[in-house]
Amino acid sequence: MALSLIACKASAEAPSDKDLSAAAGTQVVEAQQEEQEFDCIAEANGYKIEVVSVEKGEDAMGTEALVIGYRFTNNNSVGACFWQIEDDSIYQGENKLSCEGMAIAAGGTYTASICNGQSVIVEIPYPLVNDTDPIDITVYVCNSDYQRVANASCTAYID
Repeated sequence: MALSLIACKASAEAPSDKDLSAAAGTQVVEAQQEEQEFDCIAEANGYKIEVVSVEKGEDAMGTEALVIGYRFTNNNSVGACFWQIEDDSIYQGENKLSCEGMAIAAGGTYTASICNGQSVIVEIPYPLVNDTDPIDITVYVCNSDYQRVANASCTAYID
């Protein structure tokens, strides 16, 4: 896998989530009143990961999937990628869900280097066991040694 490096530059006004997501080819998740609200925010070392959406959808190859949207914010002075900072534990009933084997869109916000003060929405597909059991989510912020240093948990329901 080839990774491209993105240079960080300071600006007086940080771009909005919508600007960043549009540039990376992903859609910003807009909060609506009828949507579930999640109190699932893990913060450590200047990084913040928040669960912002859980819905039935598809992976990049069109396979039915549970798609979890995360807002990744970097308030650290060094650029960082979501995949370097985030870890998770996702269960549906007794079944542990893993994004391994699911197709994640190439490029985009999953591998983008996010600069100080910026946020992006990252959508990760997981195999969906059924439409009825709740989804138990624990998200972790990891340090540079990939050790979990903070976590938050929530339960989501599929509409």
